[in-house]
Amino acid sequence: MGGESAVTALVGAFRDPDPEIRRRAASALGDIGEAAVPSLIGALASDEADLRREAVAAFGLMGRLAVGPLMATLGSGDRRARAGAAAALGEIGDPRSVDALIAALQDDQKEVREAARQALGSIRKT
Repeated sequence: MGGESAVTALVGAFRDPDPEIRRRAASALGDIGEAAVPSLIGALASDEADLRREAVAAFGLMGRLAVGPLMATLGSGDRRARAGAAAALGEIGDPRSVDALIAALQDDQKEVREAARQALGSIRKT
């Protein structure tokens, strides 16, 4: 399986009813790293809560590599993507994201503000 098709298949596995399969897909995407970022950003904008949750988990596993793209996503026109990016930044816990998350506290969507607040709390605890 090629790189892009592997990423697509792994993101699709987030819809599997088996939580172990979803966890393994998130782990594999975290291992793939930068090549998985665009597909995971797209998953953050999904209307499927499970897909968004697993994308956040994959970003958390990816770590610091994802911080820049996630901070950029906080400026997205999609509220779900912004909220997911904030949640993922909280999972990663990188202090570089603090200023962007503080700015997200002023977002016009409550969902985004709440995700940013929780993320800042997570970063403070690390």
